[in-house]
Amino acid sequence: MKLRHRRLRTTEIVLMMFTALIGGCQGGWSALDTGTSDSVRVLAVVGDNLIVGGDFTSASGGPAAHVAQWDGKAWSALGDGLQTACTGLGEFKGAPVAAYARLDAAGNLIDFPIVGWNGANWVMLGAGPNGISVAFATFNDALIAAGSFNHIGATAINHIARWDGGAWQPLQKGVDGGVLALAVYNSNLYAAGEFGNAGGAPVKYIARWDGMQWNSLPDADFNDYIDAMATLNGELAVAGRFTTLNGNPFAHIALFDGVNWFQLGDGLNDVVRALAVSNGVLYAAGDFTTAGGRSALHVAQWDPNTNTWSPLADGLNDTAAALAIFDGGLFAGGFFTKAGPTQVNYIARWR
Repeated sequence: MKLRHRRLRTTEIVLMMFTALIGGCQGGWSALDTGTSDSVRVLAVVGDNLIVGGDFTSASGGPAAHVAQWDGKAWSALGDGLQTACTGLGEFKGAPVAAYARLDAAGNLIDFPIVGWNGANWVMLGAGPNGISVAFATFNDALIAAGSFNHIGATAINHIARWDGGAWQPLQKGVDGGVLALAVYNSNLYAAGEFGNAGGAPVKYIARWDGMQWNSLPDADFNDYIDAMATLNGELAVAGRFTTLNGNPFAHIALFDGVNWFQLGDGLNDVVRALAVSNGVLYAAGDFTTAGGRSALHVAQWDPNTNTWSPLADGLNDTAAALAIFDGGLFAGGFFTKAGPTQVNYIARWR
């Protein structure tokens, strides 16, 4: 176990004292018009738009079946949208990709398609997996999809797959449980989630794919699932449901430099579901209500220059499930309806 620690300059100490006095980070929450009609589960930045997915069927009163885009000023639908709730969003070659559950006319489940937006319609990318996809990434110029499935079409593919332009291909033997997050770090693909085996070898909820085979990470003995990952100043931040690492207290978040793991202060008091990074600052969102021992309702920031957690004003009134950096601001989506005293309806902007 290692702690992030360095001597603070006098100016930093003064800044920390001032921040404590005013109650957290300076900025403010604002609504995106009237928001969405139901919860937001996933966010992705694609070109000049923020793509939003979830349980909703309208955005600012206009029809938007489970997926919509925000251009910084207004909402618009993406064609006819998706048949059911959007479970995953990503970007590939400048276009959105999404995942959902497909039903027949009687309401019976068919499969869980992965679809790409061609500018006019959503188009299926090959056969649909037999379970949900929740995470996407681009690695070695290929689209990677991951989630809770063990077949795509007739092909056995365990929880993570690569799109070759015509069909989905396995990444060796894959992993033996659901994948919740993907990240590219130091030219390798990292997968994290609920699994305990990768490529036939034991791991603890996280593994590294080097393009040829799966590898374990050093001293990565987490006691519970990892839900989110993000790169921060040349290091990999991981967060989720875990509370210990190698038997030492790690409160729902840790930082990996490629060799060693580090605590981020006192961490968070409950599950972290999303991470994002902007200007060298790490943002976390989830079920938690304190960060670094301070009140921080469902969203907080970690400043690596001062090694401190700070709330974002009065936070959110319920769980935040997704974060994205777009148009110079931090966007949060989830199950909340208010950000501080402001009515925002499931999505809000901090700036």
